[in-house]
Amino acid sequence: MADFQELLQKVSRKQGALRNKLFGSPIGGKKVFGIGLNKTGTSTLGACFRTLGFRHLYDVHRLTQYYFDGDLESIFKVIEGHDSFEDWPIPLIYKELYERFGEEALFVLTLRKTPEVWLNSLSRHAKRINHEGARNIRKNIYGYESPDGHEAEHLKIYDAHTASVIEFFEQKGARDQLLVICWENGDDWTQLCDFFGVSKPWVSFPHVNKGGK
Repeated sequence: MADFQELLQKVSRKQGALRNKLFGSPIGGKKVFGIGLNKTGTSTLGACFRTLGFRHLYDVHRLTQYYFDGDLESIFKVIEGHDSFEDWPIPLIYKELYERFGEEALFVLTLRKTPEVWLNSLSRHAKRINHEGARNIRKNIYGYESPDGHEAEHLKIYDAHTASVIEFFEQKGARDQLLVICWENGDDWTQLCDFFGVSKPWVSFPHVNKGGK
């Protein structure tokens, strides 16, 4: 049954790509940015973007290197050719993205059920994905190559990011451009599609890496 559901998900994503080629983005020329930290369900969000027919880009290493080099213009240039984005370095530059795209952008802040659940997932991920490139990204973003032994610092970063994002959009009077969502709390196609103003797809909701996230 699980294999059949995965097949349906793949078919739906291919249909989404075809719709994009034929009709373009489902929400016109607007960009959509997933600005949750990694291990908050960003892969699930990316799968949703593809199913809905966005030209989705996942290019962590290239875009993160641009970010570390201070080259935001190269990031913006890449963004111009796509519709939706998630994972690094997008959560780190949501303010710059808002200033660049203004009302022509929507933002999705993915969260975990609790900060502690996120921390446990991040720790498991750091043990599983432990090559030099991943360690360097974690050290540059979180200050450490692994959250183990630095739990308090990571929890502080998580809480600060959540609060900062919400406060930023409220201060800009743009709270309607931000969706705060948590898959573990039951959020799914309903909340996402209502936010985008599109119809829900026929396929079941794609929980990517469930258990590993």
